[in-house]
Amino acid sequence: MSFARFLTYENRLAKIIVAPGGKRASAAVNDAEAGLLAMAGACLVEIDRLIATLTEGAGTLGRPVGRNDPLYVAAREIAGLGGLCKRPQLGEAAHSLCVLIDHFEAAANWRPEAISVHVSTIQLLRGMPVSEDNAVQQQLVESLRDMVKRLSDEDCASNRP
Repeated sequence: MSFARFLTYENRLAKIIVAPGGKRASAAVNDAEAGLLAMAGACLVEIDRLIATLTEGAGTLGRPVGRNDPLYVAAREIAGLGGLCKRPQLGEAAHSLCVLIDHFEAAANWRPEAISVHVSTIQLLRGMPVSEDNAVQQQLVESLRDMVKRLSDEDCASNRP
């Protein structure tokens, strides 16, 4: 007979918030934001390193890439780091590149020029000033999404009997 064992972990933040004289939720949020701000410099250095990996990978696109390729891994990591560095559009553009690579892998239809456009846009977004409501940056991301959708629709249409 087997037994189920349930593990519970102590949520220190919850304890601090409900304890008398404990930390207020707004103070905890402010502390978290200050911690993220302190990490922003290191985060941007890592994003720059990953963009260099993307640029290098985009230069050798004579072959298909998949989820284990350094190009895909770099894009996935940038997608995760973009929000931490207050650059959500950069993360969204990198995510769009991951979606594009996933689509190409599934459709077995490789288009390196579309990947090059994504990499160039990611480089452009990294060089732009930080602004959460920048319409130009949002338009660039929307254009990438539209391209992925259009390519996907074209591949679906060409595979129909």
